[in-house]
Amino acid sequence: MVLPSPTLTISCAGDAKLAATIREFLVAEGIATAGREGDDEISVAVEPEGGREDILAALSKYASARLEGYSLIEFGDDVVIVGMKAEPEELGLHVCGQCGFQTASADAMAEHSKLHGGYLFMPPFL
Repeated sequence: MVLPSPTLTISCAGDAKLAATIREFLVAEGIATAGREGDDEISVAVEPEGGREDILAALSKYASARLEGYSLIEFGDDVVIVGMKAEPEELGLHVCGQCGFQTASADAMAEHSKLHGGYLFMPPFL
C-alpha cells in the first residue's frame, strides 16, 4: 500500500491574486502545485527527502524579491501563511492591557475591562 505524500498548504490570507502569482512562481521553480483558480490557498505535495525545505526556500526567495513587508508564518509542519504582520492597533482593534483581549469596539473594551474588577494593573496570570 502506497501512502500519499504529506502536503504543505500555503495560505495567502484571502488574497487570490497573490496565490496565483506564487503558484506560477512555484511551477516555474519546478514545484508541482494544486489548487483551484481564484482560491487563496495552494497545496503542495511534500517529498520525503528535503521537499519541505525546498518549498520554503522557494517561498522565501519569492517573498524577499517581490513582497516588501510580507512574512512567511509557519503553523506546524503543514501550513504556511504569506501575509503582512500588523499590530492590532494598526487594524483598528482595541487591546486589553491586562489580558490581551481584542475587540473592534471601544464600548466592548470598556465592558471587558469591568470583568477585571476595576483593577488597573491586574497581573496577566489571574
